[in-house]
Amino acid sequence: MASWNREKPGTWFSQFKKGSQFSYVDVDGNPVHIVQLGFLKLLSATARQSFTYVCQNSAGWFDSTSLSYRHALRFRGSNGEELTQQNAHYIQPTHDGCQSRSGQERSVLEVDSPQSDVLPLVDVAVTDFGSSKQKFGFSVGKVQYRLTEGLSVSSKPKFDRRDMSVPLLKIGAVLSTMIMVTNWMSQTLPGLVGLDPHIAQPGTSEKIISVSYPGEDEGWQVYGSVQGNCVCSIMTPAHGACGGDPRHARLQQIADQVLNVSQYMEILNQRTTQDLQELRDSEMLLEVLEKRLNIAHEEPHSLTSQSLQELRGSVSQCRPLRALMGRLRADAGQLEALKEELERLNDSLSVLQERFTFRHYQQLQQREFILQRHLHTCSSQLGCGRLVGISAPLTIRSSGSRFGSWMMDSVIDSSDNRVWVMDGYFKGRRLMEYQSLGDFATGQNFITHHLPHPWAGTGHVVYNGSLYYNKHHSNVVVRYDLASGGVLQQRPLDQAGFNNTFPYSWGGSSDIDLMADETGLWAAYSSIPRGGNVVLSRLHPDSLEVLRSWDTGFPKRSAGESFLICGTLYVTNSHLAGAKVHFAFHTDASSYEYTDIAFHNQYSHISMLDYNPRVRALYTWNNGHQVLYDITLLHFIRTSAAHSNTSD
Repeated sequence: MASWNREKPGTWFSQFKKGSQFSYVDVDGNPVHIVQLGFLKLLSATARQSFTYVCQNSAGWFDSTSLSYRHALRFRGSNGEELTQQNAHYIQPTHDGCQSRSGQERSVLEVDSPQSDVLPLVDVAVTDFGSSKQKFGFSVGKVQYRLTEGLSVSSKPKFDRRDMSVPLLKIGAVLSTMIMVTNWMSQTLPGLVGLDPHIAQPGTSEKIISVSYPGEDEGWQVYGSVQGNCVCSIMTPAHGACGGDPRHARLQQIADQVLNVSQYMEILNQRTTQDLQELRDSEMLLEVLEKRLNIAHEEPHSLTSQSLQELRGSVSQCRPLRALMGRLRADAGQLEALKEELERLNDSLSVLQERFTFRHYQQLQQREFILQRHLHTCSSQLGCGRLVGISAPLTIRSSGSRFGSWMMDSVIDSSDNRVWVMDGYFKGRRLMEYQSLGDFATGQNFITHHLPHPWAGTGHVVYNGSLYYNKHHSNVVVRYDLASGGVLQQRPLDQAGFNNTFPYSWGGSSDIDLMADETGLWAAYSSIPRGGNVVLSRLHPDSLEVLRSWDTGFPKRSAGESFLICGTLYVTNSHLAGAKVHFAFHTDASSYEYTDIAFHNQYSHISMLDYNPRVRALYTWNNGHQVLYDITLLHFIRTSAAHSNTSD
């Protein structure tokens, strides 16, 4: 234990003046060769190592004085990955005496990694030192690699190679070299030939959203969502494209005239309504005036100066009627003009009617039929298209361990709303059945099934009433009937790696990933003949026979997870925070492209990511949380007949 006064807190121990990266030797004191270490990792399912931090007034993990992890140690794995308290939840303290930052104590951390590539640890960064009376030291514990069931290789930190024959080590050297060369080629060669994996080229999915429709063809642009809304945008010909047609020009003139007539008639109607109200109001005045005039005519001797004054006032009140009569006479003249205009419009429409033949009517009917057909295609093909966006995560439930899978039946026309849960990735047998998504969210109304064979990994899928999963410690795919509770079929995937030979980057026996899309049942895996690249195979759902396979060219160990939409395999570049959909392989054209589709990895460790075509959403198991993602797909429907019809 030392104070390390001349060193800067937070720097790696290998950068200390008297520091270095951790090195490992076998029981004979010989350094462990990188090929031997790579072979151990290649055949291992998980790895475990302990680390003891010896402290004096210094915290190494939890700080109880601030109730935080601000002084938590950082580690560097042998694969170069930085391990922190935030992103490596498999680091847990078995004893944390340093948390009080008082006196001499120790903290023992257990690194139980589901990914064999991470261990052994090669470096550590300490932050809580530099003050007076602060000291620290550490010791690196033994490493244990679990090769197969009941078999492990451990060190202290020394690796016992006496049980490995010389031929086995030679095979390990060849395999490790193949993997390293393959990874280098997949990650470096694209840049050498101009395919920068971080800058999408024209034609990649990040450009799809801005492409224009070709020429003047009619197109339908479809965006699909988990809500199942079909939004179709119809491209019309450019403005003025029909200007050369004389019928179009004449119709435009008639439309303008009809608009003028309708606007004037609206004004005339309002003014006539006001005039009629004035006539009703004046009717009472006329009746009073008529009565007074009759009295004056019949009884002239009764006229007085006052009655004459009242009679004069009544006559004055009727003077506005003169203006009203003038407006009515003018309106009558306008009505004659409107009548003549309508007669001219009628004549023009009669001429157009003569020019518009039955053939034109049939053409319009045909175009209407084509439009209706393509709108129907739009609705029926809503689930297909290229992925252009992933929504914010929706957490359905927080349950189970850090690793697992959950799913619903993937057949589009299925009415089965049950949710199936398989917790863990290693030798599990318990299958949980929930009657609905609501029951799963609340953890109620479930049934437990016990599978006849244990599973490996998290790449399971429910398709058309059957559960498909990878049998533990094998490359066998099992088809389990959910109705009868029996195995209907099991078949090995030829040459497919298993038991963490070619897993995703997080490990967890994720060698074989079964999935379903709109077109059927698939499997993503790898093999030694394929050099560790992701192989995508279409499977027969009954016999499990491989119908066709594609070599995507993407190294499986570099993939965080993958999922399939409409025959396109999408691959993420990590299972940790900051992951993106980085690569897409299109089976219809046997081509690939680099993508840059971001999504929020809320809980920082995805161990299952699958697409369900029935609900058009991504299902994820993220560090003990079951999460849904809505997606946005872009799709074009073009017709060869569209261009020929635009000129009519």
